Amino acid sequence: MPGPWHDLADGRMRLHPDGIIEVHHAEGVVQTLDDAKAQIAMMRQLGGDRLPLRAIVVIGGLNGQAFAARRFFMNDDLVWSTLSRVALVVGSPVSRVIGGMFIGLAQPRVSLRLFSSETAAWDWLRELDE
Repeated sequence: MPGPWHDLADGRMRLHPDGIIEVHHAEGVVQTLDDAKAQIAMMRQLGGDRLPLRAIVVIGGLNGQAFAARRFFMNDDLVWSTLSRVALVVGSPVSRVIGGMFIGLAQPRVSLRLFSSETAAWDWLRELDE
């Protein structure tokens, strides 16, 4: 059973018993740098000794992302020491563009994939457990 939801300015997150962080962005939000930093801080707090974590990030309702937030996620060592595998789940055309840009520009140091299905994203994250 997953842990409780923790509210963030741009959505919410929770930790699952298998060590996967689940993040859902609120509908219509434009993610700021402060939002991005708060997201990583909460992941680190919830993950504790389990770092780095796998994460499913549902950005389907996200309406945009500030350039500074994208740059933080792409370049900050704190992000890459927090996460080992990330599944970005998109839904809207805007979220697909955001996810595609991030993957194309980030040159991620972790395994990162874009999904249109939460089920497929969960399967990909959990295939390491099999």
